[in-house]
Amino acid sequence: MNRKPVILSVLFLMSLLTACGSGSDNDDPEPAITIQEPVTVQWEASRHSAVNGPEGGYTVFYHDATFDQPDDDPDIRQVRVDHADGRTPTSVEIEITSTGNWYFRVQSRWNDTGKSELSELKQITVTE
Repeated sequence: MNRKPVILSVLFLMSLLTACGSGSDNDDPEPAITIQEPVTVQWEASRHSAVNGPEGGYTVFYHDATFDQPDDDPDIRQVRVDHADGRTPTSVEIEITSTGNWYFRVQSRWNDTGKSELSELKQITVTE
């Protein structure tokens, strides 16, 4: 069976708030979710210098139910997007293996403990 994602809206804008740091160096990305096969999540690069440093990156959280904090539910999936080869990617492809509603949040990281607030929760619908 070939499953094809269908998007309710072509483009979602997400805002990330900052939990640590200060000033314009701490502007976080506004991820824009677009649907392709597989799902591609992309966002604008954070201006926080440590996100774009050796220990920096982003984490994309996703689940088939709404969620507030990823630590609240062990079933919430996550994909780390790490700084590598002198750059920090601003997109990731995710295989969605079942139909229904899927929910996404993005968070920037500057090391294993420093991170931004989560972005807004955004939803897509995947149909057969």
